[in-house]
Amino acid sequence: MRSMWAKKAKEKGQEEKEIRLEGRYVFKRIYPGLYTRGFIMKARVDPDICIGCTLCTQTCPEVFRMEGDKAVAYVNIVPKNLEDTCRQAAQECPVNAITVE
Repeated sequence: MRSMWAKKAKEKGQEEKEIRLEGRYVFKRIYPGLYTRGFIMKARVDPDICIGCTLCTQTCPEVFRMEGDKAVAYVNIVPKNLEDTCRQAAQECPVNAITVE
């Protein structure tokens, strides 16, 4: 839910600006002096569990790639537009080696 200040800022043409990362949250300036925070998605592949089936790299190649015979998540923070495909890759993993937080 957007605040009244966020709506006013948008009406004035002021865009939300990402200003800093802290833990798993991103802080955005939505109006001078007013900040909001949102959830950041991170993906991780457990190399001890991964069997190297390449399914995640086929589903979401923007986040996952193969290094040797194991998959790795090479993107530190998953972009908003890739969150759904990243979740899909985690759900389709046959050995549940992918953790999405």
